[in-house]
Amino acid sequence: MLENSVVSRVVELFDSTCISQFESMGCAVHKVDKPSAWPGLLSAHIDAVSKDLSVELLLIAPSPLLAQTMPSGDGYSVADPDLQKDWLLELANRFVGRLKNKLVEHGSVLKIGFPVANDTENDKKVFIKNVQGDEIVRCFEVAGDVAADVIECRLYISLHNEALELLDHEDEDEDWFSESELQDF
Repeated sequence: MLENSVVSRVVELFDSTCISQFESMGCAVHKVDKPSAWPGLLSAHIDAVSKDLSVELLLIAPSPLLAQTMPSGDGYSVADPDLQKDWLLELANRFVGRLKNKLVEHGSVLKIGFPVANDTENDKKVFIKNVQGDEIVRCFEVAGDVAADVIECRLYISLHNEALELLDHEDEDEDWFSESELQDF
């Protein structure tokens, strides 16, 4: 597993993507070995494909972590399970979107699908059983204002073109704009 240099580089980019995403939200984050043991885990699945490469992400998080990292606002509660599910979908989209942006800089353009949420462990297995390619599991402990908890990222990478090479490009933090902030031009 991970013998291909393209797959190894995608994993490197994904690792930095995960950390950058949580740091952009003001959360301290670091890798850990084990996923969360919280009851009530939620999961979301999203994929991105090109003729050369496919990536699929299964993001698994406990409700308290979602409530802790969700942007606060007037008129809604971060404890609302529907909003937590929506936030998880947004996080899955951001993780894969950031990875897509990094891969563009390396000469690989992916099309992102729509994230889909799951409520149970059984639903999670539906996505996993149909995925091919290398499986990379990353668990990140996320510390914010309240407590620390773990989010599990299962990334599946399929290389469709063995001759694919990523451009040699030094990665920079792609946070050139403030997230969730629209400006009138």
